[in-house]
Amino acid sequence: MEHLKIRPITEAPVRKGEEDLRPALVAPTTLGKWTLAAWNGSAWFEIHSGRVLNPQIYVALPKLRTGSP
Repeated sequence: MEHLKIRPITEAPVRKGEEDLRPALVAPTTLGKWTLAAWNGSAWFEIHSGRVLNPQIYVALPKLRTGSP
């Protein structure tokens, strides 16, 4: 089992001008809740709605494993 770590958004491994569409769990959003988001090269956006976010913390999600154990 992999443990997930909550980190400040400033530590997210993203760079201005470079898209990183791997999903991350971010909070708080304008609604004060956790949501799935991705980095579009200039801002975090909610994957479900496309709304731009200004999160304070994030959790990098583990890669999905496929195939038999």
